Amino acid sequence: MNRPVSQAAKQLVPEYAHQSVSIEDNKMAQQDSYKIYGHLTTHFFSSVDLSAVSPQRLSDLRFPDVSPLTPHADKAQVVELRNHLIASAWIAEVASRRQGTMGPTEAEIRCLSALTMRDLTEDGSFPFN
Repeated sequence: MNRPVSQAAKQLVPEYAHQSVSIEDNKMAQQDSYKIYGHLTTHFFSSVDLSAVSPQRLSDLRFPDVSPLTPHADKAQVVELRNHLIASAWIAEVASRRQGTMGPTEAEIRCLSALTMRDLTEDGSFPFN
């Protein structure tokens, strides 16, 4: 019944990302998080080796449009959840490879933080006031 850390961490990504955006008053349902994560797993993570890509390089990649999966949801909230899922998946993948270290660097954390806000508005403003 023992699973590698990476497998356990990956299974927690949709729930963790959902909780994270919920704190910021994102109204997406937990089932939406699982739906979007499944789509990302098939259409994004399968072509990106998260363990080999830096957060800086990850930020440069084109992220899939997942808004059609939840057509009645607020687009900014869908994008916010997608971004958190991608950042959380990177952390889950990389954390297991860095056991016994201090974890992500400050630069990586800053980059992941910026990644979570990517594509939320065209003018770069914070969309949830």
